[in-house]
Amino acid sequence: MIIKDKLLGNIQIENQIIIDLIKTPQLQRLKNISLGSYYPAYPDVAHKANRFEHSVGVFYLLNKFNATLEEQIAGLIHDVSHSAFSHTIDYILNEDKNLSYRQTHQDNIHNEFILNSDICEVLNKYNIDINLVLNGTFQLLDNEYPNLCADRIDNGLRCALNIENYDYKNIRKILEGLTVYNNSFVFKNVESAQIFYDLFQYGNEYYWANEKSAVMFFLNKQLFKHALNKGYLSKDDFYKCNDKEVIEKIEKYKDDCELKKFINYLHEKDYKQFLINNSQKNSEEILCKFRRVNPYVMDNKKIKFLSFYNRKIEKDFIENTPQYKAYKIYYN
Repeated sequence: MIIKDKLLGNIQIENQIIIDLIKTPQLQRLKNISLGSYYPAYPDVAHKANRFEHSVGVFYLLNKFNATLEEQIAGLIHDVSHSAFSHTIDYILNEDKNLSYRQTHQDNIHNEFILNSDICEVLNKYNIDINLVLNGTFQLLDNEYPNLCADRIDNGLRCALNIENYDYKNIRKILEGLTVYNNSFVFKNVESAQIFYDLFQYGNEYYWANEKSAVMFFLNKQLFKHALNKGYLSKDDFYKCNDKEVIEKIEKYKDDCELKKFINYLHEKDYKQFLINNSQKNSEEILCKFRRVNPYVMDNKKIKFLSFYNRKIEKDFIENTPQYKAYKIYYN
């Protein structure tokens, strides 16, 4: 099987287990789940990529750096429990900001989702230890901020798809600069680490945690909660349907003035006017998850954070590291 990826090129997959997993309806559904949220209504704050591409990209990195088969499988299926519109569901279901900004809902339901899916059948067919896949400690796949992991690396790389006139030679420099040391992703030189840091920083500032993203999530919450309260949607629709299908369901009720208002704000992308119109009525905080990376760099068989070589990054982490600031509040 060859998958044509707009970021990584042709990805050749030979392992039949991986091929069979990719063919499951759960993985195929991800082709129509945006990596961002309300795309294409907000293309300037969402990845021009989907969860399927990201999942295959994570698998590619784990395979390239010789992770175990179980970790490669865990990487491939790590996002299958995402609802339509991805992390929007965190804002819809969680009233507590300390839960919604963490964007962990899909992780919380992940194991149950897998065990009730076709993926479970494929794993059983090939005698793969399902418990290991679901509950194993896989540091290359996932790691605590500010360290790198395959999930974070692919997210960062796919940010380049949004950047006009981005020099894609930098992607090659990043991939060639990566290695694995003590079960951690490490850059072989400061230059490639800095290129990745700059790319990830750009993604955080202009896509994942900017003002537009925060308002987009807030508007999504208002739109979909209204649709749920009115019975236009059920919670199951977010898992049975993809992004487009959910929108098609609620567009049948365009005569609903409240629904129409939120749809218009989203499609007109006039988030500043929304804030002006609602400033007196809205007492909720509008916030977004805040991300930072501080890649390891190999230096004479020892690893050091990139911030060791760059005082500006060191200062940035003192001010913005997730231990001090895990989310960004724009309005309250």
